[in-house]
Amino acid sequence: MRYFVAVAEELNFGRAAGRLFVAQPSLSRQIRRLEDLLGVALLERSTHHVSLTDAGEAFLGAARRTLGEAGAAVGAARRAAGTEEERIVLGCAACASDLVGPVYRAFSESHPAVGMEARHFDFVDPWAGLKDGSVLASFVWLPAEVLAAEGRFGHVPLLEDGQVAAMPDNHPLAASATLSPGDLAGERRLPNVPPFPGDRARPRFATYEEYFAAVLGGGGIGVVPASAGRRYGLPGMSFVPLKGLPPRTAALAWREPLGDLPPALGAFVRFVQDLHARHRNGGRAGTTGRVPPAKTSVGSLNP
Repeated sequence: MRYFVAVAEELNFGRAAGRLFVAQPSLSRQIRRLEDLLGVALLERSTHHVSLTDAGEAFLGAARRTLGEAGAAVGAARRAAGTEEERIVLGCAACASDLVGPVYRAFSESHPAVGMEARHFDFVDPWAGLKDGSVLASFVWLPAEVLAAEGRFGHVPLLEDGQVAAMPDNHPLAASATLSPGDLAGERRLPNVPPFPGDRARPRFATYEEYFAAVLGGGGIGVVPASAGRRYGLPGMSFVPLKGLPPRTAALAWREPLGDLPPALGAFVRFVQDLHARHRNGGRAGTTGRVPPAKTSVGSLNP
């Protein structure tokens, strides 16, 4: 039911999956199972659009009330037992949250009394709420020079994601196994996304959906992290790995000093720091590393 509410509010399986920190295929399967259980279609799906059916509209209101009442019941029980849940709020820059779901799950397993909430931000705010203080910690895209220069933020790298060229699948370069930046010379180009903290260029696009629609519309070849192509790519697009470009790095950033953060949030930051240290020292972190930039032709990413 919680999965359905997320999809109904986002009207996009990719964004809902990022909000829930689950894989998009898993989310699609869960929604299908719910529809099978109810015996009605809750959503209308097309290659570019998700909308609620009449049954879905009716179910959404009831589902929200049920989830609210269930949450209130859990809170009442925990308050009575003196074990009320601590809660942390984390900002998520565009697509960065898609890479760090295992971090959330690992932390939740070791800290079951701590609830977690994600606030998602589009390209307009690459700081993901960190700079304006709306959140105290966020998943952002590096480079980190701006974070270091600000002096008010700490950060720890989490995962590298190879960059890919995004283009219509009928483009002459779409059949390439890999491309270099030189191969794109002379091609019409869109600005690389996502932006990073401190990027002074005003974004022309707010979301990957807008960006990829421009690619398909002949606006030019784009360059994005490989995970963005897998999550948000539209039918009719190809994503070709780029050699000679450094990978993009997703990181957790927070407001310093660490000791001033709320206890639960401070515990999460230290947990991520420990994962990073173990990975850097050859230990088994299991959550930091690199996403391989596999060549992808999108036609089956939609639910």
